[in-house]
Amino acid sequence: MLAGCGGSQTVTQPPGGGGNQQSTTLALSATPVPATVGSPLTLKATMTPSSAEGGFVFSDPQGNVGQVVLATGTASVQATPSRPGTILYSAAFDPTSGFKKSSDSLNVPVRVAASDASCGLGTAVYVLSSGSQTVTSGAYGPSASYQSGACAQGAGTKLTLVTPEISKTGDGVVVDDPSGINSAVLAYGPGSSVSIQSGLIQSTGIGAYGAFASGVGATVDVNGTVIEGEDGIGAASGGAVTLTNAHVSANFNLLVSVNGGSSVTATDSTLASLTGGAVAQGAITFYDNRLPGDPVGTGHFAMTGGTLDSGQGTLVTVYANASADVSLTRVMVNSGPVLCYSFSPGSTTITVSASAIHGDIQLQNDGVAPSLTLKDSSTYQGRINGGALTLDASSKWTLPDGAGSTMIGKLTDADAISGDSVTNIVGNGSDVLYDPAVNPSLGGKSYGLVGGGHLKPKS
Repeated sequence: MLAGCGGSQTVTQPPGGGGNQQSTTLALSATPVPATVGSPLTLKATMTPSSAEGGFVFSDPQGNVGQVVLATGTASVQATPSRPGTILYSAAFDPTSGFKKSSDSLNVPVRVAASDASCGLGTAVYVLSSGSQTVTSGAYGPSASYQSGACAQGAGTKLTLVTPEISKTGDGVVVDDPSGINSAVLAYGPGSSVSIQSGLIQSTGIGAYGAFASGVGATVDVNGTVIEGEDGIGAASGGAVTLTNAHVSANFNLLVSVNGGSSVTATDSTLASLTGGAVAQGAITFYDNRLPGDPVGTGHFAMTGGTLDSGQGTLVTVYANASADVSLTRVMVNSGPVLCYSFSPGSTTITVSASAIHGDIQLQNDGVAPSLTLKDSSTYQGRINGGALTLDASSKWTLPDGAGSTMIGKLTDADAISGDSVTNIVGNGSDVLYDPAVNPSLGGKSYGLVGGGHLKPKS
């Protein structure tokens, strides 16, 4: 599920791998893009320096696509994709001598053959490919794999669905596919838009989102609508989804998927996960699974008013290479024991206003702890595990009973630190450790916490 993002990379052998070997960089390209199901595409690996000689292995998620036993500078093979969607192709270079190994990967969009029912990379029951159209009480039941219900694609297309009923069945591809293939409602391509008013949307199957916006400037506006499904809503490749007075529920933990520099905004809505899901799968999940040419950027999720319920699952997950910005204002939040699970070295910020949140922050692999801001009488209960924290005087952080010591990053809490005590951090007998080099304003001193425990420099 964790696909790469393309872009060449240099892989260095571990110590003892060959003395003064020269580094190499492999860049993988594909032609044509997008590819078409059943038609060959050419995968080409280009080496820097061009004098590097060795073997090349090309692969897709199912295994080897082909190999070139010996070549210098470049090597090519042909692959024939068997399904639409986004396919991650990889190439690995194994040198003969004098050079180091390297590899690269590339997401390639694969579409079905063009037809009147084409929608994005797949098909749809109803397709608007130009102009504006309003459909009242439309009923669609897409059941084929890689088939959406109602789709607007292309710059300037505006599809308005009034009281629609859409029931989507049939599997697609993995949940983080940035094309939105297999969604009940899809806005595909830059400048496309769909507006949904007072509808009922149901979706089941792998990658079967209720609503999805894919492409820079692609938008889906959902107002007064119920969305029920395996997955909730998604935005990718610069797309945006807005929810107003909507109700979104998901059978698994994925309520919202934000891919790359996309955004999802909810106002006075209810977002609820019906089952807990795995700890590493967040109700609000950020990916960075871009296609070639997609913009680089931070994903955004903002919610004002309403209810956000992740059941017993993680509230926010940030996957490899993604950067995330989360804002919660006057939201009733219910989450499991994990607030945020980060697999990403990218930045994550969580801003909470007039809301109560709880759950630990957990890290995996190269994950970086998020920066957490509490303001306007917000509360947080949990372990921060190295994350930065900003509190105003009206907000409070409480460590769980028996939490043991926890490490904090940069602490900004000037209004609540007085003398040798902190008035808005409840230790419950546990210590919060800080790095004096990161927090020079704390002066390397120890401060008492409410309920016992101390804010003190790490030893």
